[in-house]
Amino acid sequence: MIKTRQFPKSLTRHSYWLAAMLPLMMPLSWSLRDVAGFSWIFAWLPLLVLYVLIPLLDVVIGRDLSNPEVRQRSFYPDDFIPIAAGVCHLAVLAWAVALVPELLAQYGWVALVGWVLSMGDTSATVGINVAHELIHRRDRAQRVLGGLMLASVWYGGFKLEHTRWHHVHVSTPNDPSSAARGDTVYGQVPRAMWLNTIQAWRLGKAAAEKRGRALPWLSNEVMGWCLISLLMTVLVGLAWGGLAAVAFVLQGVLAAALLEVINYVEHYGLRREMREDGRYVPPGVTHSWDCDYWLSNAILIQLPRHADHHTHPSRAFNQLQLNEPSPVLPYGYPLLVLVAMIPPLWRRIIHPHLPTAEASNPVVSG
Repeated sequence: MIKTRQFPKSLTRHSYWLAAMLPLMMPLSWSLRDVAGFSWIFAWLPLLVLYVLIPLLDVVIGRDLSNPEVRQRSFYPDDFIPIAAGVCHLAVLAWAVALVPELLAQYGWVALVGWVLSMGDTSATVGINVAHELIHRRDRAQRVLGGLMLASVWYGGFKLEHTRWHHVHVSTPNDPSSAARGDTVYGQVPRAMWLNTIQAWRLGKAAAEKRGRALPWLSNEVMGWCLISLLMTVLVGLAWGGLAAVAFVLQGVLAAALLEVINYVEHYGLRREMREDGRYVPPGVTHSWDCDYWLSNAILIQLPRHADHHTHPSRAFNQLQLNEPSPVLPYGYPLLVLVAMIPPLWRRIIHPHLPTAEASNPVVSG
């Protein structure tokens, strides 16, 4: 039985610095490269931390059932920690990409593969997750920082698609990121990446046309983020060579794919009820999975309190609530990402927790 605790709110308030510190796993791993026995394993250490150490610590530390007080936004930690995490991530990503040629020359292909996978997972865990928080902000500068972080993984369209489509159509067949019961990540993730990119382009084009731009395709915000991604890649190639540029693109593809795996975990099998008039009921707390493991929630700046995020999208991460009717995942995100890769195991673990009423997508009166 995993323990549930009431963690001190002051401790939780400062725990979100773990998100800003997580990218530092990369330089810490690099510092171990010449230690006996770590000649190539060092490049894989961030993955071991994310998918072995953190799930074990989740079980030991336990679940957090306490809800913070909903209050007015404050600069700390609401704004300062996500900004610090974003800047730290971008700096470490540039440093890690710059090391790619040296890493291959000295430690070989096995180390390089581990390094690129570690970059991609860090970009998803910190880069995209923190960007997700920032693009929901009203402050333009914070939204721009979020967009730059998404551009660094070649997924800038998420900035439009997530806020203007996913939040509107979540847990319906119209949302590519909301997996139906029985879907697997191997079909869901490529489909979501492709359809969400198309939808983001359509949204950007419509916004440009609404502003009366002469060339909507050129004024499309998604085009702007794609050009920034391309510029980043070219600069990487000019500074550190073609291999570094390829590694930069690959870590972005991996990060975007992992984002869609997490979307799979967050909404799997849940469906909003359809009214008699053919419209869906508004998104509620029963249409996203919640998760309450203190450590992984702190590292992910409370993204796993996902039901409240979808009912209050503008609410700061550190004020998100756990809601009693919400379906609750049995394990933390890091472990469930791995479980999702094994569809029979995923179904065996998740289906007993799946609300049957939501899965059947009933028609309700009203």
